[in-house]
Order: sequence, then C-alpha cells, then structure tokens
Amino acid sequence: MSRRETTERHSDLVVGYDGSPAAAAAVTWAAGEAELLGARLRIITGASYSAFAAGPYAGPVIQDLEDGARSIGEEGQRLAAKSLPASDILVEPIVGSVSNALVEASADARMVVVGTRGRGGAASALLGSVSFAVTAHALCTAVVVPEPSEDRSKQGPVVVGVDGSPASAVAVDHASDHAVRHGLSLVVLSAWQRPMSPGLQEASWGMPDPSWGESARSEAEENADNAVDSVHERHPHLAVDVQVVEGAAGPALTAASRTADLVVVGTRGLGGFDRLLLGSVSRA
Repeated sequence: MSRRETTERHSDLVVGYDGSPAAAAAVTWAAGEAELLGARLRIITGASYSAFAAGPYAGPVIQDLEDGARSIGEEGQRLAAKSLPASDILVEPIVGSVSNALVEASADARMVVVGTRGRGGAASALLGSVSFAVTAHALCTAVVVPEPSEDRSKQGPVVVGVDGSPASAVAVDHASDHAVRHGLSLVVLSAWQRPMSPGLQEASWGMPDPSWGESARSEAEENADNAVDSVHERHPHLAVDVQVVEGAAGPALTAASRTADLVVVGTRGLGGFDRLLLGSVSRA
C-alpha cells in the first residue's frame, strides 16, 4: 500500500461473501469496523458463468445465477445487520469474477475485506484465489479475515511489521489508528537476519564477520525506534511494545498472529521489486 492508495477519500467498506465460514467471519468483522468508522458496507457476492451461459439457455441460466448470488448476498446482509442498520448495508450480486469486482470496488473504497478461503478453496490452501488476488491488486487497505478459532486470543494486541520502507510507514499509521479505535495496545515488530547462513559463510570464506549481524540488528532496532516515534506523534498515549527478533519477518509475524487481534504489513518492503504487487512477507 502507499500513502496515495490509503488516502481516506471514500467512506464505504467493501466485503466479499460466498456463504463460507471464512466469508461469514469477514462480513462480521467488516460490519463491526463499519460501525466504528461510521461507514456503509457493500457486500459483493457472485456466481461464475457456467458453460451454458453463452448458449441458447443463456438468459435463464444467467437469471438463475443472479438469483443465487442475490440469495447469498441477503444471507450476508443478515449477518451484517447484527452491527449495522439496513440503510447502511448494500448488497451487490454479480455474475462473473468476484475477484475482479472486489478489486474494481477497491478503487472507491476505504477498505476491502475478504476471508482467507471461500467455498472453492482447498483446505490446504491457506490463502484462497480470491483473497490472494484482492490483496495483490486492491487499491485501498485490504484485510484478510481467518475463520474463527478457539485457540486464538480474543483480544490481543495489534502487531505491525516494520522495515523502514514507505509501505511500512503506512502500515504503522494504519495499525496505530486501529489500535486506538479498538482500545488495544500496539506491538512494533522488526526482524533481522544475518546476510548469509553461518554454515555457508564458514564453508566458503571462513568464519562470518560478527559485525555483519550487529549491523543488521542495529538497523532493525533503528527501524523499530523510528516507528515508535511516529506512533507517539500520532497517538501520544498509545501503549507500544517493541520486538526486535532474529530471523525471517514472515515466520515471525505469523507466530505473532497466534495471539494478535490484527497483523498489519505493507504490500512491499525494502526487499521487494516494484513489479511485485505483493511481497514475500505480506504474502506469508
């Protein structure tokens, strides 16, 4: 995400719903967030074209698909109505690609929300095709909501990964705002790694220079300190904890997610290429 992309010009929250448990969790989360933000909620639900949609039975088939999508959307509306008045909930059934519809809607949205996996996702696929496409291409803040789990903390802190990049700075702003809005604490997590594994360094060039690791750790600590300063400029009274850990950022943030209320990262960090819309850490 970039500062341009996350400018809050629009008030609607957009959520995808297909009737799956993860999608139900996404609608529930999005409705609660919309209530706090004073925003409307747009529920997009859809059905893909079938082989008959282009044949002689196209009209009736498409009508059946639209009716099915509308019925599922109304189910999502009932879930959202537990937090929002009916006037603040819009249902948008479509026939076609839900991924494309959500990405297009993100251009005019404050936030787009999806579940980890929909009805078409295999159990082993931790990030489904729709959620992956939306997080990779959304033009606003994208949130992926997992299915409810009994072993997760019900009210943990907000965790934000920082690496000193511009996208990281945006993530810090978003994370601190969310923490204040929900009355949560904030954890700033900065990970560092040695330039190469000690075994490979020893095999190729002798023992590694200890200063390499110290330099990487110092940079991670500086990134964390700068993030805390930025948070306190924005929210002086927000409780902030700092975690500087050795290892890859993806696994460190994944581990932190087990007890977190929300994990926030930028789309690309310092190690990302411009052509990659979703970096390795944010994908992990």
